[in-house]
Amino acid sequence: MSRAETTAMLSELVEKRLKNQTAFWASEVNFDRNTSDNRRVDYVGFQPWNVNGEPVPASVEKGCFGFYEVKSCMADFTSGNGLTFYGDQNYLVCTKELCDEIVWQKMVPERVNAILTPRFDRLETDSRPRAVIQRPVIPSASGKRNPLGNGQGERKEDKLSIADDEAEKAYPTRYWSGTRVKEQFSCDMDDLQEAYLRGRNAPPADAEVEAVARKLMWWDMAPAWEDVMPSEDCFWTLAEPEIRANYIRDAREMLEIARKAANE
Repeated sequence: MSRAETTAMLSELVEKRLKNQTAFWASEVNFDRNTSDNRRVDYVGFQPWNVNGEPVPASVEKGCFGFYEVKSCMADFTSGNGLTFYGDQNYLVCTKELCDEIVWQKMVPERVNAILTPRFDRLETDSRPRAVIQRPVIPSASGKRNPLGNGQGERKEDKLSIADDEAEKAYPTRYWSGTRVKEQFSCDMDDLQEAYLRGRNAPPADAEVEAVARKLMWWDMAPAWEDVMPSEDCFWTLAEPEIRANYIRDAREMLEIARKAANE
């Protein structure tokens, strides 16, 4: 079967699935048109959130978007095009042979929830790599979702936490040449344990120290207030720099004691 024939076969199965399982769907959907971030998704489906089968005011806001990207071969997969996973549920659709190769080489895109492969006249979640690639779908009613849905028009990445930012600086994300597919590396249990120990033994970040210092100051100041209780931020902002420095020192010492206790 040629590349074009494989794509047509997989696309037909996607459309059959969408017609049977999704209220609304479209093919070749463009995002960020006329911008440098222009992307096109093979198929997008939308299932409203209904109560007892009936629409409610929150049906659209809490509905679920499903994104489907069809890949016929490894050359198609690594072309750098068409790996757009902005949905609440994201599916990579390919043949069983390509699925094996992608999983074996650990090239499954980060946002993919499942790989769908053909079985007779329908698509099914491939069970062989399920433990490797199937990731939890972010609930429709959650406050944080993938960058589309829940009434949020923006698709910007969530702001990194301090720990995420530090990890990215220490080990920058790398991609396979010419693609947006992240490089992945094999490791054994010793590697995982060493990584855990490094995290456990790492000194506290400045943000951690300050958070503890703010709480210590609040505990000391709070008993003096009977009516309206000021916030931690209020106490911290109004305190003299020397006072804040003392609490910072105490907080750092407390965290160091806790870190040593966990490693003895």
